[in-house]
Amino acid sequence: MNPSITSKEIAAAGLAFEALLEVPGMVTQLAQQVADLRAEVQALRGLIPPPLVTVKEAASRFGVTKQTIRRRILAGDLRAVKIGNSVRVNMSETIANLPLVGRQR
Repeated sequence: MNPSITSKEIAAAGLAFEALLEVPGMVTQLAQQVADLRAEVQALRGLIPPPLVTVKEAASRFGVTKQTIRRRILAGDLRAVKIGNSVRVNMSETIANLPLVGRQR
């Protein structure tokens, strides 16, 4: 044994070695957590509405008629764009301006 190495240093090296032995298990746990988070993100992505939807889809999502959606667009309550012959409702802005259903007094 080298006289310049103390028993405290040997004990510290032993503890460090034991900690290193735990690393593979920790990596496995982290890999599982990452996989779980990825699955959760995928599930949440399914809940996010597309930013632009048809009048029919907007009406379906809000439980109103297509005519109600069209009236709200004409009144300026809903933001929409025309793409070709199709009108698309901007859902990201629409959600911020809820409620759509019910009379405003």
